[in-house]
Amino acid sequence: GIRNYNYSIQQKYEKELASLRNIMRHYVYQIDSLDQLNKFLVAENIQIRDDHDRIKTEMDVVVEKNDELELVIEGASIVKTSNIGFKFFNKRGKETEKSSKFEKIETFFTLVANDLAESGPRRVYLRIIRPDGFVLTEGQTFDHREKKISYTASRDIIYENQNLAVSIFYDVAEQLILGKYFVEIYMDGNKIGENSFTLSK
Repeated sequence: GIRNYNYSIQQKYEKELASLRNIMRHYVYQIDSLDQLNKFLVAENIQIRDDHDRIKTEMDVVVEKNDELELVIEGASIVKTSNIGFKFFNKRGKETEKSSKFEKIETFFTLVANDLAESGPRRVYLRIIRPDGFVLTEGQTFDHREKKISYTASRDIIYENQNLAVSIFYDVAEQLILGKYFVEIYMDGNKIGENSFTLSK
């Protein structure tokens, strides 16, 4: 009877052992699968990180190009001037060459046609800078790049994207010194033209 008993216990254990082996095999298989999956996920993760970096780089380039384009467009919408010239008048309103007789200076120019510019009313500012660097002014200023700048005279105009001839007059309030005078024209917060004239007599 004991042998039979031993035999049945052995069988029972062998069955359990086989069952445990089965379970273990299943776990080994699962571990292997997880390992495979992990390797796949690591590879995918690296791929995702690469993609992310690439996309970020591409986006940076796009942002940079966009900024450049905005600057180009902004630059393209600035109204320029051409043919800046000067006339000098005595107190009778006659043109004169004698600087001692100057009572009025006319600065004339053309605001050039530009379809990209905004149309509408504008103020144009004129700065006449003496040879010693001081601006001919009665103390008036305008805002330019967060600074206040002295100017000589201004003129309100209506710009309609067409060529527009403009004259700005300055009544001379002082004896003008001889030498080279620099002239600057501003509109919409931009310097849109410059020229110079020289007084020699």
